[in-house]
Amino acid sequence: MTTLFTDNFPTVRSDKELNVLKAQYSAYDEYYIASGSIPDRKQRFEELYKTYEPYADRHFLRQVKKNFHQRTWEMYLACVFIANGIQISSSNKGPDIKIFKNGQTIWIECIAPAQGTGPDRVPNVQTEGLHSVPEDEMVLRLSAALKEKFIKYQEYLSKGIVAPKDIFIIAVNRGNFDYPDTDLPLIFKCLFGLGHLTLSMDFSPEKGETVGSPYSHYSQRISLVKKQGGSVPMNFFGNTAHAGISAVIYSKEFVLRHPKRLGEDCILVHNPLATNSLSPDTFRFFTQHKVQGEELVKI
Repeated sequence: MTTLFTDNFPTVRSDKELNVLKAQYSAYDEYYIASGSIPDRKQRFEELYKTYEPYADRHFLRQVKKNFHQRTWEMYLACVFIANGIQISSSNKGPDIKIFKNGQTIWIECIAPAQGTGPDRVPNVQTEGLHSVPEDEMVLRLSAALKEKFIKYQEYLSKGIVAPKDIFIIAVNRGNFDYPDTDLPLIFKCLFGLGHLTLSMDFSPEKGETVGSPYSHYSQRISLVKKQGGSVPMNFFGNTAHAGISAVIYSKEFVLRHPKRLGEDCILVHNPLATNSLSPDTFRFFTQHKVQGEELVKI
């Protein structure tokens, strides 16, 4: 039987045994080691790999050892499409997943951003005491992931791998951060320049007083200043330069914690300025959001 974990790790029953194994395989991703040596975790990943194996590129089993979240996110998303009757393909070069449906070629490029480095790094979760959710740090990492994959999209175009008329989707998984989203999916804040939830009231100059009832809305934040200096744009879908990106798929969950119904953890957000629009009917199994008028609505 072909296995995702080709090193055939022994079963570990304690943190001490796991740490010994990590020291022995220090060049490997710690999550790869833990997932291959803890039986229930191993089983969940092996079930996905059994489905994905025919589509895995020749680099997959080697790269999953050192970039576990990235490559298992790609594997999981492929399994989501397969489970919903979507025929996929992949190759040793180009975007991670290719789909041909309704006369359109659809490419999906996956990324699972890491916590980063330096003062803007997403900190590790604190297991004791009170702690805040590092929203700004997470949003910065998500924005960097979008930028990285947009550059990759341009590279695919220049090499003729992706055609200008093709649908191109960036799929982002932020399970590496292991914090909750706060008041709404954080990817919205990167795509549409949304800031914090704000309470406002209208003011009447004639009466010299506020009128009506208070109402809540999100402030606008077009950029975010980094601790290490400089600022990062926060309105990815508001930039016409990104019109080649048709949509973004987003999940905040580790692949390990995937739901029983594959893909239930994912949302799909349409780019209102897309040159090649993706029909909402193409992937009806995703929860989808798009801009209608001046509002971002669930469809």
